[in-house]
Amino acid sequence: MKYLLTALMLLTGVCCMAKDELLTAPPRAAITQMKTPVIDGIVQEDELKYTTGMYGFCMLRPSLEMMTLLPADARFNIGTDGKLLYLSVQCEVGPDGILERARAGRGGQRAFMDDSMEFVFVPNPREKIPDIYHIITNNKGSYMTAARKNNANAAWEPAFKFKGRVKDGVWSYEAAFPLSAFGIEELKEGQEIGVRICRNWRRMSKEYGGDWGIQTAWSQIRGAFFESDSIPIVVYRKSVPVVRFLSLKKEIRGNEPDLRVSLFNPTAETMKLKTAYLHRPSTSQSIANEEQIALKPGETKIMQLPTAQITDGEVITTGFQVASGDGEKIYYRRAFKWSLERPEVFAAPDVGEKDKIALKYAYYPESDGLFLQLDFSAVEVGKVKKITAVVTDKAGRKIAETTLPAVRKKLCETLWKLPSLKKITQQTNPSGEYTVAVTVDGIENAKIVRNFERKVFPWEGNQLGKSDRLIPPFTPVKVNGNTVSTLLRDHLLSDMGLWRQVTADGADLLKEDGMRLEAVVNGKTYSAQGKGLRFTKRSDTNVKAEAEWQAGPLKGKAFCDFDFDGMMKYDLMLEPCRGKVDSLKLIIPLDEANAYLFHACTDGLRFNYGGATPKGEGRVWDSTKAARMDLQSSYVPYLWLGTEKRGFSVFGENDRGWSIAENIPAQELIRKKDGAMYLVLNLFAKPVELKNRRRIELGFQAMPVKPMRKDWRKCAIWGVPEKAKPYLNYYMSFIGSALCRGGVSSSDDLAPRDNDLSLWETYGQVRRTKQIPAGYLDKWCAGYKNKERLKSYRAEINYGLYLMKGAPAGSVTFYTNARGIRTDIPETRTFQDNWLREEFQGNRIPGYGSSRSYSVEPTESFRDYAVTWYKNMIATGACDNIYWDDIFLASNFDRSGQTAAYVMEDGRLQPGVGLFNMRELFRRTALMQVGMGREPFNMVHMTNTAIAPLLSFAQQNLDWEDNLGTNPFQQRYTKEYIRAVSIGRQFGNLPGALGLVTNQGDRNLIEWCLRTGAGVTLTHEVFWTKGGAAKDYWNNMIEMLKFGYGGDEVHVWNYWEKEYPVRIAGGSNSSIFLVKGKEAILIVCDYENGGEFKVTFDEKKLGWNGIAEAVDGESGKALKVTDGTIAFQLRKYDFITIRIKAK
Repeated sequence: MKYLLTALMLLTGVCCMAKDELLTAPPRAAITQMKTPVIDGIVQEDELKYTTGMYGFCMLRPSLEMMTLLPADARFNIGTDGKLLYLSVQCEVGPDGILERARAGRGGQRAFMDDSMEFVFVPNPREKIPDIYHIITNNKGSYMTAARKNNANAAWEPAFKFKGRVKDGVWSYEAAFPLSAFGIEELKEGQEIGVRICRNWRRMSKEYGGDWGIQTAWSQIRGAFFESDSIPIVVYRKSVPVVRFLSLKKEIRGNEPDLRVSLFNPTAETMKLKTAYLHRPSTSQSIANEEQIALKPGETKIMQLPTAQITDGEVITTGFQVASGDGEKIYYRRAFKWSLERPEVFAAPDVGEKDKIALKYAYYPESDGLFLQLDFSAVEVGKVKKITAVVTDKAGRKIAETTLPAVRKKLCETLWKLPSLKKITQQTNPSGEYTVAVTVDGIENAKIVRNFERKVFPWEGNQLGKSDRLIPPFTPVKVNGNTVSTLLRDHLLSDMGLWRQVTADGADLLKEDGMRLEAVVNGKTYSAQGKGLRFTKRSDTNVKAEAEWQAGPLKGKAFCDFDFDGMMKYDLMLEPCRGKVDSLKLIIPLDEANAYLFHACTDGLRFNYGGATPKGEGRVWDSTKAARMDLQSSYVPYLWLGTEKRGFSVFGENDRGWSIAENIPAQELIRKKDGAMYLVLNLFAKPVELKNRRRIELGFQAMPVKPMRKDWRKCAIWGVPEKAKPYLNYYMSFIGSALCRGGVSSSDDLAPRDNDLSLWETYGQVRRTKQIPAGYLDKWCAGYKNKERLKSYRAEINYGLYLMKGAPAGSVTFYTNARGIRTDIPETRTFQDNWLREEFQGNRIPGYGSSRSYSVEPTESFRDYAVTWYKNMIATGACDNIYWDDIFLASNFDRSGQTAAYVMEDGRLQPGVGLFNMRELFRRTALMQVGMGREPFNMVHMTNTAIAPLLSFAQQNLDWEDNLGTNPFQQRYTKEYIRAVSIGRQFGNLPGALGLVTNQGDRNLIEWCLRTGAGVTLTHEVFWTKGGAAKDYWNNMIEMLKFGYGGDEVHVWNYWEKEYPVRIAGGSNSSIFLVKGKEAILIVCDYENGGEFKVTFDEKKLGWNGIAEAVDGESGKALKVTDGTIAFQLRKYDFITIRIKAK
């Protein structure tokens, strides 16, 4: 139906409709019954007829305003047959098609790095703590998943179908998810589901993210990605109109508007509908109207939405809604911004031939390996005769030549060892530019040429941080008989090098006779016995030992390597064996008194379990329960069981050398009826005929790793109010981005712009003189090439100069990203395949300032590069310590043979997770600082990943970069989670937390959320970085500091201590008790439903003789005291600070 412009002009400004809600509420779509779709990647019109349809994806950018559509043609639909949730997407692609590198199966981050679809499902969006399911898939069937159920992270392996194909410049994609996967057996009338549909675009123009691209979504207003407040809502109804928004313009690249919407009545009754439309250009005349429509049974109406006059360059806000005639039920709602103009959104076509043979390659300069992979899927393999590869320098001189192996399953792969290109670059090829040409005999014109670089840099192979010395406060490693002692721990080794016992801070962690290796060979069970331990190295920093062992006919060797922080690498070597090894288990009996908390980490963050050790008997946990990103088996790289101080951990890069079975978990936790608890590693879960030598690498570390610094309670992170600073011995002056220290990218530069150290030197000068040189800001900013970001650069540098002016000595910490790097710089162009975790970086030249934020594996050459720049940061006087972002374990699909990645029996590549490389980065940095005469006080951002061998060589932790929103902190983190992951005591590290709270929305709700955060952080002694907004936190913290908190005269009791002298009757709570003679401060935080609480004290232990006075520390009101009992009321999740005077 066409509307007359004159009629609409009369309605302009009169129609209030619910336009505020139309523009601010999340999108909404009603769906009805459809036929079960065929998932074949071909989107048919008859399939779409009963689905709700949307046009365009909104760009997810930091702005809090209404989102803007990406100016690329895209449409998506959603429907259901009652059992399945059906999703289809059709979107245009660039001249190079889509990026689809990750193979079918669990691909994790690799799937995300490709052009991909991303979905978030919330089956119960109205719940206070809803369940959340998250999946990303590429076109090949590679996927990554995560889930959160019952307020806990959970593994999720969805049984879904999807298919995609690219044809005629369009990517068509279909997926069907069983509703049962979300706990929904059948949709009921009016049932709601939260659904976020996203399209991740790669290889875009510079304006739209460059090679990295941009994330787009069915969204309206920026909100927390994994929260339910802003998620689009899909509601099921049997009788609803089918609404499809068809178009915005007549032609994709044209400038003529054409807003059309289809309304279809699938029922046998006439539908009375109410539509609302808002058209608001930034400068031209707006249109707003409502209309009542009667839609006959089976009728389809095409609504032509008017646009009035639109001038060039205008940004248009469009909103459209369809409701029931009485306005009570919303069937369709969406709003967005857009423009008529169509800028170039895709990158220019890639340079190079378009061959039917797909060549992927990776050059690894650390080992001079060149990995070549040719895919012959598009050619007749029988024609292939001989494949040769030749490497030449820039002048065309031949460097090396090889013949590749035969094609198998349409693939030809080889890792080719080249001569030292570093030497050749230095001697005869100063450009460092090389070419590899692959020729396939038997295929016409089948010659593929690609370029790569091997430039040489002065920092390569440096010795910074490689000295053989201790890092404070660690003490020399000692050996006495079979006992190896490190700071706070004694490790008694068996005759095969396993731990018979470890005594941590005076308590034994293991039961029975410690760890044992149990083998079943040819049906008979044997316990491995060592033949005596021989120490091969003893020094202050390192101890090595080795032993031979035997379990029946199975024999081998073991090698122990102790570091001074108490970490022991254990290499188990197995010799060939006659017959069959049916199983091989490492059994670790634990003392449950020192193992009631549990933490398991895989390759990622925000989904790792932390909290109470699972209860029950039998197998109470196994590794299939752990969520993961890329790991191809049930193996979990890091497991920890312990207490708030002590603990035991076992870890490794992956399951290389193990024998994995699909139906047996790699690791399991077993509790017997008598309470005995065993951590079992199923090294051989599947029977093995050992015809060749095998090696299994494990790591063990007990806690506490090191003591807390003596004055840790008089420290803070950043965000410290001025009134708190006089009471603190340390607080951080944080340079929180790469921009602020002169980088071009927000987080990924290590060096300042153009490697120009003058900014850091000036920062050092300002710190010394407390004066900012006149005109320096203008002078520095004049050197930026990308002027479009000059405003941001200027603001960041200005902030940095003023921070330096006021920073106390020893307080300045520079942000760096342990997994980020600029990709357009020469260093990365040479070392990209060693440094970046994803397969096959290729030869596309990134745009200026391009970077990768989550991709780096800090291999040896990266450490050489990074530590060089860390030293420059400190030596210039600009900073004192280093902050590392993104230290989580992350899968590395390296094919150089230099990492732990390996090819599994079924041909899949099992990645390593970079644990030991990351550890070495932190160690080298700390040793470099010690070599400069400094004591390190570095920080790691370890959200949800409290991994002992990584945190050993750091001194400060930062947790809680998750759960953005206004959910109370008691709903975000259990008490057990905080004690297992966040408090830092197990590692001797200062415990920092971001504790994110949104700044948008209901102020009362925001303030309440901040108050719940104050109660949780204060009672767990977690240092919040929220700053002045967390006024309840800081007001109470300052009173604690005034009282003497952190000083020798005040005894601090934590509620989890066995000797805690406070008894609190009431609901679940957390608390902290500060005692100074006859005075005390008690903070009690509700963790359940609030209500009445009664507090009594162990007065004998405290030396008290009754309570003289109890006062609410915030209000000053007296509290009721009866016979030594203090009574008070708390609302749900609130806290109280009680000032006590004893008799």
